[in-house]
Amino acid sequence: MAEGGLEAMHVADVAARASVAHGTFYVHFPSKQALLDALLERFEARLARDVAAAFARGASLDEAIHGAARAFLGACVEEAPLVRALAERAAAGVAPGSLVDGINPPALALMRALLASRVTPEALELTAHALLAAWLRVALRVVLADADLELAARTLTTLTRGAVAALDPGESR
Repeated sequence: MAEGGLEAMHVADVAARASVAHGTFYVHFPSKQALLDALLERFEARLARDVAAAFARGASLDEAIHGAARAFLGACVEEAPLVRALAERAAAGVAPGSLVDGINPPALALMRALLASRVTPEALELTAHALLAAWLRVALRVVLADADLELAARTLTTLTRGAVAALDPGESR
């Protein structure tokens, strides 16, 4: 991904970096957007795998959330050029109808799965959307503004744990 963002990325640069002819790019992808979609799909699969595994390793709910937050933020940092390109694309305009289901359905599905046994069914959908929005915004601060990753992970842990505690029917209030 070009350091200057999606608009600065040229198909010729992608082809050169992949050591293929310029026209070969179009054999695999009809456009830069199609390439970005394929990279996003790969990234979402990685997030689902890494975040779920990190969550499962936690001995307590706080450890599970913190591990998931670190895995999420770490993947975003490692894929910073892709995250920048995705943010650029989202900022360029997202159809309002697509916002109902979120702009990242696989990440939303993962958040739902992590919350499903801890939040009332009535609150699950709104909680998943709210927390995912917070996680994505914090990830952007880490990637784009060099916010401290560990502080960001602790913040997401506290925020997520607080939401779960407030909405979990099994928690004493």
